[in-house]
This record gives sequence, structure tokens and C-alpha cells, in this order.
Amino acid sequence: MRISFAGGGSDLPPFVPGISGRVVGSAIDLRVRAVVEPFDRGWVRLEVPITDAVATRAVHDPPSNEMSFRLLEAALAHTGVTDGVRIRIETDIAPGAGLGGSAATSVAALSALKWLLGETATPEAIVREATTIERE
Repeated sequence: MRISFAGGGSDLPPFVPGISGRVVGSAIDLRVRAVVEPFDRGWVRLEVPITDAVATRAVHDPPSNEMSFRLLEAALAHTGVTDGVRIRIETDIAPGAGLGGSAATSVAALSALKWLLGETATPEAIVREATTIERE
């Protein structure tokens, strides 16, 4: 996770179009872990215990309105994993708290799903894909 002391977000468009920003920040020793396990065929189970959010949904159910699940659903769609999986996010910081938790959740979920599929990717490639997932 990270703490921004100044300029948080000013380095990302569209904060100020045409003017690059600067961020003064620091990393802190808090982490996100994604656990991916087999689950019943035709179902997906999403768990974010820090927010007390748990959902079990059928494959054809519409995406959740729960903010805690949006990144997980996007990671599932990106990797093509459609059912028979349980994803549990373990962290002390809720995604969206402003400490980089959403980005860390995207990276952890994407890494775990790729491992499940037997795919390998460099850390840089996973970060690029996770950034795309989070922005879209």
C-alpha cells in the first residue's frame, strides 16, 4: 500500500490536461492477498471480508452493484474465468480507502487468476493489465 503526502492523483489524467503532476509518497507494509479456489460449476463466490461483503452468484447473473466486487468481476471477465471459482481478498485495508488498496486488489486478483489458468506473466505485464482493468 502507499501513502501520498502531496499530489495524490495529479500524475494521472485527466487531473490537469497537458500538465504532468508530481506525487510525494511512500510505501507502507500492508498487503493484499487473493486466494482463488475451485467452487461449484455454474457459480462464482466473491469474498471481501474486510467490508463484510460476500456474494455467491450464478454465471448468468448481472454484475454486482457492490463496489467491493467490481474489480473482482472485471478481473474474472478479463481472464475469461466464468464459473467454478471462489475468490477471497485478504487485507487489513478496504479497497477504496485511498491507500492504493484498489490497485493492489486488482494486481492480486489478476495474478491469482492467471496462476489458476497456468499462465505466466511478468510483474510489469500484470500491473499494466491491472491498470487497464481498474480504469475501465
